Amino acid sequence: MLTGPIVRLRRLLIGEAERFPELAAEHFAFLVMGASLNRALFEATTPYAPEGIEKRAHAGIDTFLRAYR
Repeated sequence: MLTGPIVRLRRLLIGEAERFPELAAEHFAFLVMGASLNRALFEATTPYAPEGIEKRAHAGIDTFLRAYR
């Protein structure tokens, strides 16, 4: 949770937070990172493969854009 893809993803979200209202930014963060963060917290011994992280991030982005456009 403190290194690698999770940190990079958090930095991306922080960088984009000003572009969205507070609630939208919160939704975006959980859609993009929620599952990966939970897995890192609860199943630290079996991290996602980089492809899985990217797939979940894109799914979260797609969902967010459908909801907030």
